[in-house]
Amino acid sequence: MKKQHIHLFIMAAVFVVVNFVVLLGLQGGLSSVWAAASLETAEIPRTFSYQGTLRDANGDLVDGTADLTLKLYDTVTGGTALYTESFTNVNVRSGLFNIVVGDT
Repeated sequence: MKKQHIHLFIMAAVFVVVNFVVLLGLQGGLSSVWAAASLETAEIPRTFSYQGTLRDANGDLVDGTADLTLKLYDTVTGGTALYTESFTNVNVRSGLFNIVVGDT
């Protein structure tokens, strides 16, 4: 009895997989799946964009330019800075600024 249930389960699973592959192939998606799977290496970006809000000591939004230093640490509090980058004359408008990290 258990063997029959296992056999039926395996047959049902194979049926689902085969139908999925056939439907994917009919929709033209199979070639994109194979193309994505055949990539030898994926390029890892060396930079990333960061946007933040800058306020002064009174809590007011900053307007103008600012010199910023970004530090990435190995832990949430304390720890050691693993990466440091300085940005000079960053444009700040209504407190918002954008920088590209790693673009040195």
